Amino acid sequence: MKKFFVNCLCAFIPNTDKRRAFRKKLMCDRIAEIASQFEFLDRRINENNEKIAELNKAVARLDVEKQNVFHAPTEYVFHGENNKLLVWDNDKNDYVETTKVVSGLEVFITGNNNVVKIGCPEILQGLTIILEGNNHKVNIGRHTEDYEGFIRNSKIFVADWTGRGGCEFVIGDNVRINDNVLFVLTESGHKVFIGNNCRFAENSVLFAADGHSVVNNETGELLNKAKRPVVIGNNCWIGLHSFLGKNTQLPDYTIVAAMSVVTRKFDDSYTIIAGNPAKVVKMGVRRVDYVPDVYEDLKKNNMI
Repeated sequence: MKKFFVNCLCAFIPNTDKRRAFRKKLMCDRIAEIASQFEFLDRRINENNEKIAELNKAVARLDVEKQNVFHAPTEYVFHGENNKLLVWDNDKNDYVETTKVVSGLEVFITGNNNVVKIGCPEILQGLTIILEGNNHKVNIGRHTEDYEGFIRNSKIFVADWTGRGGCEFVIGDNVRINDNVLFVLTESGHKVFIGNNCRFAENSVLFAADGHSVVNNETGELLNKAKRPVVIGNNCWIGLHSFLGKNTQLPDYTIVAAMSVVTRKFDDSYTIIAGNPAKVVKMGVRRVDYVPDVYEDLKKNNMI
């Protein structure tokens, strides 16, 4: 169509030389237009090549990271090398490594050589385990048939930013951990041991290290390092909204009253401790779970 209009215009130019000059000018303009379009296409091609090169680099990085990253279905994210989730297998009578989904469990690991052991997956009703650093161990014990253990909507956070790592967090057998209980361990090489048959009421907190350093302003001496591992003995009961800090050690059959603050070692079993700071307020007592046989014994002895 364009050529048709050009011929029509040229028909009105009587001089042959002028007609040729007009055609030549139109052709030069058309060549310049085409050259401009080619130049634009070259720029777009170069831009696309740069984007493709960036995408190739990103894919290469992902390929490298894929070797050190394990994603199990939704619940587990492991960043690092040689991290393991071990679950007790009744058939094999041993812990076995698994990538299968354990209902009620979330595990997030950033670091190397960390191990999580779950002794009884059936009691998990919402547990999140977060490990940051290297060589940490978390061990959650087993449960016998005559105890109704559970861990419900709670979190274990173990971290060490010094690079030394080596924290250990152990929960014994037959525990009951109610909603919104928080366990925090953030000091390299530090340990927490929670005994068998313990009970943690809602919103209680075990904070086994400060998480931030406090130093002498003149000497630079570290002032708030934990002096000993946190130990909770067997058959302890931690009351509602209680706080257990670093250096806490409780003997067997200790009851911590609601809203207490505990930051030291206690020596006597069968006690109730309470207050801020906590102190012994009653001795010669113990917690009893109202399982049927115990309940009947209490009735026979006119204790209830």
